[in-house]
Amino acid sequence: MSPLGNIRPGLVQHLFRFQGPLNSSGWDLNRILRRILSTLGFVLELGVLPSLLLTYIFKIRGRVDIFIGEGPWEITFGLFLRRVRLVKTVIFDDIDYVPGFQPNSAFRRNTAAALEKLGARHSDAVISVSSRLMLLRREQGSRSSFLIPNGADIDLFAQAYKNRKDLDNRRPTLIYMGYLGSWSGIELILEAGSLLAKRIKDIRIIILGNGSAADLQAFHNGVLGRNLADIVDFRGEVSYSELPVHLAEADIGLAMLRPEDVTRYAFPLKVVEYMAAGLPVLATEDTEAADIVKQAGAGMAVSYDALKVANATVELLTNVEEFRRLSENAMAAASEYDWERLMMNYRSLLKNYCPTGS
Repeated sequence: MSPLGNIRPGLVQHLFRFQGPLNSSGWDLNRILRRILSTLGFVLELGVLPSLLLTYIFKIRGRVDIFIGEGPWEITFGLFLRRVRLVKTVIFDDIDYVPGFQPNSAFRRNTAAALEKLGARHSDAVISVSSRLMLLRREQGSRSSFLIPNGADIDLFAQAYKNRKDLDNRRPTLIYMGYLGSWSGIELILEAGSLLAKRIKDIRIIILGNGSAADLQAFHNGVLGRNLADIVDFRGEVSYSELPVHLAEADIGLAMLRPEDVTRYAFPLKVVEYMAAGLPVLATEDTEAADIVKQAGAGMAVSYDALKVANATVELLTNVEEFRRLSENAMAAASEYDWERLMMNYRSLLKNYCPTGS
């Protein structure tokens, strides 16, 4: 059940017949309406703080040692509780650059940025999911900041590498896993697929994921419009445990996210999962994903350009020795992102802020 006031993704596009999220538009009426409605969404956000207060009153009812808050509104509420001496320690669980989710409203974007800066400066500790977020919070005045990235079940995804050797007559294959939103780079992947179809025999692109009705319609229109029905293998959303089965069929993992504020700071879990499966990764330049790939020597950072993505793909698939080196580096580096190890680090960090140390 969706909470009261929670607007489902794509509702405004559906009601007002806006263009699909993979298409750009100029300053038309639709875009103006989109900005107005996005700004009005601030009214719903104002309801977050009283909702949190009511939850505290009816569920907690007392002083607590540690408050862990995600995002600008939660961390603001945590600072308020500490101010009135109902919380001793406030931890900013910094999992996303939230202002990046507000491209259509400068007011909401600036408000979220100001609240995040407040949280970074006044929280007792900030635990960031990406290096870029950690550096940003330090610049914003964080007194104590730490990096604990996303993790994966490394042993589970390593099965893909082992199973890949047993598959015969595989087509050269790229894979994308994740949400099919406008920032995901799906449009770029389809453009690169059109170019690769002319250069690599039997090239295939596996797509795993889901999106809003508008996202999916734009995706399917892109496939049909580029005559890629024989190349793009859309398999929809699959369970976590099934991902290695699909990764075993692939050669290269795609993290070509559109270069926006939200993607520059984001830590895409798919990158670690690709690496654990032994796949070299193509990631967009000037993003956290590219930083991970370059540091590990596990793939290539490519500018957001279909031709360059196609060229990088050809280079990886034709240079056997380089491909093997990147694949081995990817698997070796993935071990640093083991989920259980990272959670142990997280718990150890929290213990330092417990009065009893337990």
